[in-house]
Parts: sequence; structure tokens; C-alpha cells
Amino acid sequence: MYEEGCSDLLRELLKLNSEEASLQFKLFELLEAAKIETIRLSGLAAECSFYDVKRAEEIRQRMEHFFRKYVNLRR
Repeated sequence: MYEEGCSDLLRELLKLNSEEASLQFKLFELLEAAKIETIRLSGLAAECSFYDVKRAEEIRQRMEHFFRKYVNLRR
């Protein structure tokens, strides 16, 4: 009886470990997508500065938080 309970718990632990790995991979994918989109936005803001410097600065200030959060240049 005791061994059966341990086996059940071990199976459950292995299942949860597999789900954790899947979620960690999905999180990695989402963070990479956020990083790419933040870099794209940065490029568009730079391009915007050719047309409207004031508006480009507003966009840059608003996106600065996302840039620091998702684009870690210190690796």
C-alpha cells in the first residue's frame, strides 16, 4: 500500500515537472516575442523622428520601460 502511494506521487511529480518545462518554454517564447516587438517599436520611433521629433520623443519615453524590461543589453 505504501509503495503504491509513493509510485502515484512520483508519477504525479513527473507529470507536473513536464508541465513546468512546457510552461517555461512558452514563457521563453513570449519573452523573445516581446523583445523583438520592443526592438521593432524602437526602430519605428526612430523613423518617426524624421517626421515629428516631438511625437517621436513622446513614444520613446513611453516605450523606455518596455525596452529596459525586455531588451536586456547587459548579458
